[in-house]
Amino acid sequence: DQEDALSGDFIYSDDMIHFLYEIPLLTESFGAIAYQRLFNTNIANILSSKYLHAAIEVDGDDLMVHKEFTQGGVTQNKGKCSVSIVHVKNGAALGHTGINVTAGKKAPAFAYSTQLVDAQCSAFMADVINSFYQINDDIFVSGAKIISR
Repeated sequence: DQEDALSGDFIYSDDMIHFLYEIPLLTESFGAIAYQRLFNTNIANILSSKYLHAAIEVDGDDLMVHKEFTQGGVTQNKGKCSVSIVHVKNGAALGHTGINVTAGKKAPAFAYSTQLVDAQCSAFMADVINSFYQINDDIFVSGAKIISR
């Protein structure tokens, strides 16, 4: 995205889990970004409580893991485990959130590797997908019961 381009950051990961979504009728950037933040917060809560057992801060569209790690020979107290972007096109919000499994040697020093094993990756993906459907079902039901006059 433009923010990363301006700061000279780049995206790289040897192994990443990707979540892609399309929300029809979400046609304004504000709503699409609000949905992205909600979705990423749910991902952070799942990843924090069930898999990493470390605090995860949602900083804009970034998920920051508060756990000491070393990447590229640099030891840090927190790191970014995600990439995320949302865009509105043709009457829908199109979103992507990626979670590093293994950032790799080519990744920036701030890139945090979750180091989830295959079984954890499968369970994590199922948890996030279930959360996605629960969020959208709840939003749909809440919107359907409103009567406007």
